[in-house]
Amino acid sequence: MKTSNKKYLKKLSTMGFTPWLIVVVTILLLLTDCEHTTPPIKEVPYCPPPVLNWAGEWKAPSPYHAYQRTSYDGKNLIFRSYGKAYLLNLKTNVVEYIDLQSKLPDNVKLTSAGYFYWCPYDNNRVLIHAVTSTDLPDDSIKRYYYGQNLYIVSLDGSEFKRVTPSIYGLIGAPGFYIYSWLPESKPGYDLIQMTADVPGINTIAKLYIPQTDEFISSENDKLRAISKNGNYYFFEIGRNADAKTVCGINGNEFVFNEEMGLDYCSFSPSGKYLALTVSPQSASWADRRFNEIWIINVEKFLVEKPDTLAPDKIINLRHDFCMYAMVASPCAEFISETVLAVAMYKDGDDKAYLWKVGIDGKLLGQLTFEP
Repeated sequence: MKTSNKKYLKKLSTMGFTPWLIVVVTILLLLTDCEHTTPPIKEVPYCPPPVLNWAGEWKAPSPYHAYQRTSYDGKNLIFRSYGKAYLLNLKTNVVEYIDLQSKLPDNVKLTSAGYFYWCPYDNNRVLIHAVTSTDLPDDSIKRYYYGQNLYIVSLDGSEFKRVTPSIYGLIGAPGFYIYSWLPESKPGYDLIQMTADVPGINTIAKLYIPQTDEFISSENDKLRAISKNGNYYFFEIGRNADAKTVCGINGNEFVFNEEMGLDYCSFSPSGKYLALTVSPQSASWADRRFNEIWIINVEKFLVEKPDTLAPDKIINLRHDFCMYAMVASPCAEFISETVLAVAMYKDGDDKAYLWKVGIDGKLLGQLTFEP
């Protein structure tokens, strides 16, 4: 205690003040002696919005690693780079190129190996949704036609099969979206949840069975993600009367506490956590939140079952890491129970790789470095 404060207490005792009052004053003086009564607040530095090359256009890194998916056993991560498919061994960090072009007929050119879906019962098999250009054999003029096709590829090279529904012919589909290679699948009976443009029919959400080349009806036409163990389902149902987006987990409907655009969904291996890659609404370009990852504790939600749900954790790429994902979605994908693989980069970077991010919002390091 400072000498001046000691003299002040001695003076109080000689003036006849009661002992309890002297004790109170002593405590107050001790507190004023502390240089910091509370820890200093750490401010997050402001990260400016990305610089545009020109109005509405920003720099696109190349290569751009994105659209990553983890195998059911958690050993491998498949991702896109330069429009091609690559496989990362999550234990050894060795990257292998999956050569899809060499397996295609001579009249088919691979434009892009776009999206990937692992076989739920065989970690050696993966479904690749690819964009191709096809020169029809009976066409007198050599020209290539756009199409989207599905291929099942084995990592050991033992299998390669085109499984595009036959109604799309040799060229492929004008467009479709794959939601999941469902966990209910089994050898000889695969179930692929998809939304397809069927000739002569409006866009439909159906289950496709490659072995019998048929579409069957699906009760889960609003399905967006399913856990690897098949116990948890996430749905994006539509708009309610208040124009809010209605979602659902295992049949329990809710709205989020704010509106957003949903880009990607991923369950943790056990299904306890759900990571949603979203684009929140923003007031202005300067304050725009760009890309966020919303973490939902699924088990907690199923106990409480709220009508309005706030994320348990919000990870903002711009404000937390000063990073962006302007060309493709960050596609936050679980590679373990609490760690995500996220596609992002610093503004101005020539190359964009995958990064490891904890569900607690901590940046854990770079995941991919090549090609």
